[in-house]
This record gives sequence, structure tokens and C-alpha cells, in this order.
Amino acid sequence: RGLGDVYKRQISSGEYSISTAEELVKLSKMSNNSQIKGGRFVLANDIDMSAYSTGEGFEPIAKYGGFKGMVNGNGYVIRNLYINRPNEANVALIGGAHVEVRNLGLENVDITGGSGVTGGIVGQGQMNGLINCYVNGGSIKTATKYIHAQIGGIAGGLQYTNVDSCWTDVEVRGYRDVGGLIGNSKVTVKNSYALGDVYGAESVGGLIGVSSHTTLNCFAEGDVTASGYLSLIHISEPTRRVVIS
Repeated sequence: RGLGDVYKRQISSGEYSISTAEELVKLSKMSNNSQIKGGRFVLANDIDMSAYSTGEGFEPIAKYGGFKGMVNGNGYVIRNLYINRPNEANVALIGGAHVEVRNLGLENVDITGGSGVTGGIVGQGQMNGLINCYVNGGSIKTATKYIHAQIGGIAGGLQYTNVDSCWTDVEVRGYRDVGGLIGNSKVTVKNSYALGDVYGAESVGGLIGVSSHTTLNCFAEGDVTASGYLSLIHISEPTRRVVIS
């Protein structure tokens, strides 16, 4: 059943397809109005978000957290995602997640976040898994030098989950806890890599800015520029260039 055909006040179970930009916006609005308590949301088509590329752009799904359920990209791609919210904390396609996300691609993103967590697919998550996902092309950044912000190509900060078979090729710019894949990781990351360039000040890594868990069979190849502490342990060969300014 398409989400556009749903007129319930609240969703707690069932499977719903998302085929258009309008349905993705509807999911965002419902989640931010506390109307999503569960369920499975499955992409049924590639989605172009170009129509939402002005002003603040797309409002992140579950920007206040609490979104539960599962998102399955089903091998489809969301293109031209624009989010410009420099004064908000959880900025990504999904701001705060207690969900499983799999088989989802983002292409040509332009995402600007603020003082909390910023990522491509997930801002911050205590999730059931981030599996077989990617972000390819564009940039993800924080607007100013927020000391405690966390920013990554696929996720800003993750805990209580696992990341498997994910990759990014996107420019990432932040201040602290900056990673090509994940800014701050308290999860096991496997079979994943980052190719984009990364810029920051402290705790900057080609793959992960800060990690307290296991990283297996992962690598990063992007140039890394840091003005302070560089997370060399998270820059696996073959890194092209490392600059400490």
C-alpha cells in the first residue's frame, strides 16, 4: 500500500511503499508529528528530491528521534536531497532513528547541519542495523565550528547497532568528530569504505572520526585535512593525502 493512500492518524505496523518525493515528505511530516510508532517503509521507485531544493529544503524524518520500524530502499536511489538546517541538531535523511535501514542509496546530496549530529542517511541512531547503504556525490557539512557536533558521510553518530557493506564518496566538512563514513562510532563496522575528502579540526578520520568499537575489513581513500587531532587509526591504506594544518 502506498503511503500517499494512508489517512491514519498513527501507524504502528504494516508495510507501506514510498514511490514519490511527496510520499517521502509525508513520511517526514508524520514522523515529526509522532504518528509513526512502527511499520516497514519500502521504496518502490527512484525518487528525485529536486523540487525541495530551496530554503531549508527537506525536513529530516524523525528529527526529534523516536522513529521506530524499518526502512528498506529495495535497491532504489534518492537523488538530489537538499537539507539546509544550520540551527538544527539531527540533520540527515533520517534525523534520529531506532530503525533498521538497508539497501538504500543517496546520490548528489547537499546537506548542512548544526550543533548536533549530521549525516547522509542517519544523523544519530540507536538502530537495528545499517546495511548495504551508500551516499555518493555532493557534500555534507556543519555550518559553523560547533565544538560538539558529530558529522559523517553516512551517519553522524551511531550506537547499539552494526554497520555492514556501506560506502560513501562524498565531501565531509566539520569541526570535531568528522569521518568520511561515521563521525562518532560506538558500533561494529564491517566491509565498508569511504572515498571522499574529509576536512575538520579535531578527531578527523578518512573513515571514522572517533571509534570505541571494532572495525573489520574497511578502508578509506579520500584526502584528509585536519587543523588539530587526526584519527590516523581510522585512515586505512591507500589514503592519498593527509594534511595537518
